[in-house]
Formats: sequence, C-alpha cells, structure tokens
Amino acid sequence: MKISVIMLAAGASSRYGKPKLFELVANIPIFIHSLLAFLHLKNLKHIVLVHPKNSSTKQLTKYRTALQKFINQNKTLSTQKKRRLASIIFTAGGNKRFISVFNGLKTLKNLSAANDLVLIHDSARPLIHSQDISTLVKAATPKKERTNNSHKSKNSTANIGIVPGEPVVNTIKIITEKTVTKRTSVTTLKENLDRSSLRAVTTPQAFPFLPIYQSYEKLLTAYQQANTRKNHYPHFTIPTDDSEVYTRSGGHQVKIINIANENPKLTTQQDYLILKELFKKRRR
Repeated sequence: MKISVIMLAAGASSRYGKPKLFELVANIPIFIHSLLAFLHLKNLKHIVLVHPKNSSTKQLTKYRTALQKFINQNKTLSTQKKRRLASIIFTAGGNKRFISVFNGLKTLKNLSAANDLVLIHDSARPLIHSQDISTLVKAATPKKERTNNSHKSKNSTANIGIVPGEPVVNTIKIITEKTVTKRTSVTTLKENLDRSSLRAVTTPQAFPFLPIYQSYEKLLTAYQQANTRKNHYPHFTIPTDDSEVYTRSGGHQVKIINIANENPKLTTQQDYLILKELFKKRRR
C-alpha cells in the first residue's frame, strides 16, 4: 500500500490579514513545517500541494522558491527527504475547501491504486507530529485476519476512514438566532449537548483512495445540482471536513482516534504567537 498526501494551502487567509503559510517559525515557513512531518513515511509516493486558485504566477513562484531555498540551505535533511520535497506536485485549488480537496484527488487519480492511502492535511496545522501521523497510518492500514477454518483473509479496516480527534473540554450549546432588525438579532438556547460524546476533529485524515475520491465526486455533483436547481436541493450544506464527505456522500464508516500531541490551527495573529511558543517547547 502506497501513501499520498494532499497538503491544503489554498485558503485566502482572510482572517489572518496576509498569506499566513509563509509566516516563519524558527526561520522556516509554516507550510514547510507541515510538509516535513510527513517525509518519514516509508511508503510515501506523492505529495500534492494545493495552492490558491487565483494565485498569480508570482505567488506560486514564491512557494517554489521558499521550498527550494529550504532544500538548498538545510544541511541535516537526508537526500531522500530532499528528493521528496523537490518532487512535490503543485495544483490549483478552488473557492471552497472541498473543491480544493477534490482538485488534489483528481491530480492523484492516475497516480494511485484504489486501495492506496491518502492523507489530507491542512497546511495551517504545522505542529502535527510525525509520531501522530505514524499512529494514524497504522490505524488506517488494513489488518488481515485469518479465520480458523479458512485460508481466506479479510480486511477489518477496509474502506474505514481514520480521523484524529480529542475530547471537547468546553460546554457546547445548540442555539437559534432570530433577526430582530438589520443590525440586531436574538440568540436563544435550543439544546444542551453531552460533551462526553463530542470530539474536536483535526487533520490529517486518512482514507483509501478510491472511496474518498468517489465520495468527493458525488458531493461535487450534488453541489453543482444545488447551484443550478436550488428548489430541488434546498438543504445542501457545505461540508467542513473530509470525514463528513466520506460518511455523508460515500456512506462509509469513520473512526476517531486520539493523538498524543497538540495540533492547533493557525487562523489569527494570536494563533501565530501561540504556535511560536509551542514550537519552542517542542522539536520534532
């Protein structure tokens, strides 16, 4: 089983105020920190970096230049890891996350076998630890179980997605919001949730290639139909992560596993300050 990685870097960084993935931590751009965490994988076959759809040639060149500069200046990185960085495939994303993911999957379509594993990761999570990626891959690798009276084997993890998640520590409420005027609204409590059954999900998320590709393909079809025939698809909602697409469009099962290390996402300037402090406390 080969492994491919889709590294999502197509966001607009609107809440950050400028392209956040080029911010430096320990003199290394955020997106490169995310890439480095995957290079240890033994069966790593391809890395696809999905860049902004409307990015100019100048911005795409900036990605390539930053990557090449890191490769040239880093004296401790192995030759194999440098080759893996140098062979990254760049592809344009879309105006929504799920479109960017599908563009990455389409890039891998002729490069991957049906049962190859694909890891989908947000570049804005640079603290993902290589140890946790290995844990995720191990959980997603099909286990062959032999029955007592047969030489046939079955995969106990066939078509199951594996997603990292952690217990929710805050109390979560479902609300309803009623507009009073154009500038004001009233929010009321609708439902209390039992947080013991809730998990905060992050990335990377792991799936067998063909099932996740078909799940996204089905979602894109529904999205296009919803845009052209709104009366027939009034309840179409935009998915916020890959496991939602896998279960909703593909009808597949997803398991959530705990990971050992913090894996926050860079969204705001305050997040950047927190990330820098966390990097000081931890080195891969």
